[in-house]
Amino acid sequence: MSVLAEVRAVEGRSARNPGLLLPLADFAHGLDLSRVPPIILEQARLSILDTIGCIAAGMAEADSRNILDSERRALRGPSARIFGQDERFPVEVAARVNAYFGDVSEHNDLVGSHASIATLPAAMAVADQCRSSGADLLRAYIAGTEIVTRLYTAYYAWKKPYMDVGIAPPGIINTIGAAAGNAMLMGLDHAGTLEAMAIGGGLAGWCPVGAVYDDGASVKPLLHGGWPAGIAVLSARYAAGGMTGPVAVLESPMGLFATLATHFEPASIIDPGVWHLANPRRKYHAACGYTHAGTDALVALHWSLGGQALADAREILIHVPFYTHRAVAKDQPPATSTEARFHLPYAAALAALGEDGVRPEHGRDVAQWLARDDLRAMLAKIRVVVDERFTHYEQCAVDVVMADGQSVHHEGKPPRGAPANPMTADMVIAKFRSNVSGLLSDAEADAYVAMITSIETLPDCDALYRPFDHVAAR
Repeated sequence: MSVLAEVRAVEGRSARNPGLLLPLADFAHGLDLSRVPPIILEQARLSILDTIGCIAAGMAEADSRNILDSERRALRGPSARIFGQDERFPVEVAARVNAYFGDVSEHNDLVGSHASIATLPAAMAVADQCRSSGADLLRAYIAGTEIVTRLYTAYYAWKKPYMDVGIAPPGIINTIGAAAGNAMLMGLDHAGTLEAMAIGGGLAGWCPVGAVYDDGASVKPLLHGGWPAGIAVLSARYAAGGMTGPVAVLESPMGLFATLATHFEPASIIDPGVWHLANPRRKYHAACGYTHAGTDALVALHWSLGGQALADAREILIHVPFYTHRAVAKDQPPATSTEARFHLPYAAALAALGEDGVRPEHGRDVAQWLARDDLRAMLAKIRVVVDERFTHYEQCAVDVVMADGQSVHHEGKPPRGAPANPMTADMVIAKFRSNVSGLLSDAEADAYVAMITSIETLPDCDALYRPFDHVAAR
């Protein structure tokens, strides 16, 4: 029996045709933390810690203050918390703004293509509203994130070129996964969880590639996390109210997979055979993941050739796959913080000058960095070119034309944070401490790390917000 035939064989449980959403609902509704492998629990806790650190780091951004002020003007019936605020907001707003805080610096993880920045803020907002426990939150986060990653894995290898479709992966699949986690926290039954995902798939924003990689301005950080998180909350609430959604939204001839890809693999959804959180893809650099391989290659060259040799070089060519070239190969210096975070030459120039990693301040203070003569000079000699050998954004190569005309070739490796070159637990914790520096003392940061390590023992989720309450008084 084929995979799709197996799906059809169990459709009798529903009066409607749930298609491939059925096994996702089976998974979410049947998830039991006691049967989740310890490595998954450990990596999930680290992802939660990492994501909260990114949220904390983004609270002070000017664009974060702008979205907060915009949502405050529309305040109606507050019911959930926002990090660093002493007032409560509608649950969709809390999900949306917390996710924006966490995505504004482009430092959040790449599990399932940015899943955590939607699934966790959405789940935290609903958990706050429902007074859910830490274990409930952990369970919802794992379910939502694994669902997103199953969807991503099912079609990504066959996705159509961005120039043909113009839809970035995270927006729609993040909404579906986050809706499942929210439905679980709201106590929806199996059918309700399925409908929440279907509604999420129907209401999701299209996450335009042009807004992500060209000029998304200050609304761009909403696309991967904030908008999916807010729509996921709405989707679960609609399902709780008895509304229904397009349950064949994935596999319909006019559905998501037909739109985004030339093929999809149902087995990746129905029985993937893996826990995707066991091999997380995290961000060492506060920039688009498409820039990380090239950035780390320049870090390696700085160490091997020396900063002066790179400063004296005539030209630096960074070879990348065709599908990422249009996204991050820029021929003008970045003009805004958002542009800086999707600008491979800028990130590579920082690395060539000895910056070990792209940090949030490199985007936030881009004008100050571009005022440096050495950075502008380095930026002027970097070009990004297509290499037909490469098929994944973790692949790259660099050719440096030295001052004497000799060429040095360097084959890149998977960047730090990739599954083949993972960030250790200590690295994730160090990143969290860096992101909350200035907000929490060293002792408070240590206590927060310890709390996340045992998050499932929390009676409710208020303790996750409390250490940041003093920020509102500033």
